[in-house]
Order: sequence, then structure tokens, then C-alpha cells
Amino acid sequence: MAEVMGEDTSVEIMSTIVQLEPKKGYVAFHPEGEVLLGECANLVCDAVRLACDQGAEKLLVDVSGLTGFEPPTTAPRYFFNERLAAEATSPIKVAMVCRPEFIREDHYGVMIARNRGLLCEIFASESEALEWLLRP
Repeated sequence: MAEVMGEDTSVEIMSTIVQLEPKKGYVAFHPEGEVLLGECANLVCDAVRLACDQGAEKLLVDVSGLTGFEPPTTAPRYFFNERLAAEATSPIKVAMVCRPEFIREDHYGVMIARNRGLLCEIFASESEALEWLLRP
């Protein structure tokens, strides 16, 4: 179970701490390390929930620094994005950055999350993600 640490600036998830970095106009999450696919999903979902709890309106999540797993197949991708949308307890715009091999041409995961009410997009570069995220 997650517990909020300190002044709502981090969440501890199974020995991994999710910390959001305040930036101008958004908050950012840049996890790094070797994890399993499920751990990556937990980190991202917890970052979205924490950002919503803190009242953030825009979140950049860059998981390109995470290793240890292959691109998900269709079913895990579906369930992750369904859960991601459910974790957004308030309106938030989420830009995710990951390695290119994780991005499907049809943006299937984005479609799943958007169909469940989460405004999100996925990118292979942080500069593209920020351009989209900070657009009014």
C-alpha cells in the first residue's frame, strides 16, 4: 500500500519512492533503474495519482531511463492504460516519454486512456512531449 511521505511530495511504493519535480507550468517524474514491467506500471500510475493529489494540471513522465522489461503486448498495454486513467482523480494532462520501441504506431494505449477520460499522449523525446504538454 502506498503511503504519502512528508508534505505530499513523494509516495513510497514497495521500497521505491515516487518524487515529482516541480517545473514551470508542470511537474515531472523521471524514474531510472532496472524494474519489471509491472513495477514500471505501478510507478507511472502512482506518479499520476500523486500529481492529482497535489493539484497538478500537467505531468511529464519520462520512463526512458527504466530498463529490465520488453515492450508490453496488447493485453498488458490495455490494462495499464485503463488503470492509468482510473488513477487520474482530477483533470490532468499527461505526456509520457519512452524509448521508441515501446510506442505503437496506432497509439493503442493512448486511445485506451483517452477513451476513459485521461488527456494523454506518448512521445520518443522529451522536447516533443513538452511542446505538446505546455501547449494551451
